[in-house]
Amino acid sequence: MQICKTHWQKLRDRIEALGLSHLVAKSGEEATKQMVEELEGSPDPKNYDPLMSCNWMIMSHAMELGGLQLMFADSSGAPKCPLCEAWEHRHDGMADHEPRITVEKFEEYWIDGPAAGALNYARELGLVPKQQ
Repeated sequence: MQICKTHWQKLRDRIEALGLSHLVAKSGEEATKQMVEELEGSPDPKNYDPLMSCNWMIMSHAMELGGLQLMFADSSGAPKCPLCEAWEHRHDGMADHEPRITVEKFEEYWIDGPAAGALNYARELGLVPKQQ
């Protein structure tokens, strides 16, 4: 499972709009190093990466909804995007009378929710100013 380029950019743009981009790891290697440090029990609050945090929030929520099938590649062999998969299956099990949602509102839910959580956590860590 991997967020597609389109949704990754939308997530990056949201992190930027919230003023958190200065906290994002500069490379995949740096992000990996920070995750390893955290898993080994020595997290440094200054290493908090809101982009990766949102990534894991989205992955976790997708797994809760879609299960292990999301871990398998799609028919072309590419990893599945959790947002694309959730959008594709958004009406599974819903009655026909349920209100339909636009793709914009759907992406807002999947991207803005985690991004707001990342902002709040960065505030708690003192990495960005608290809300006035």
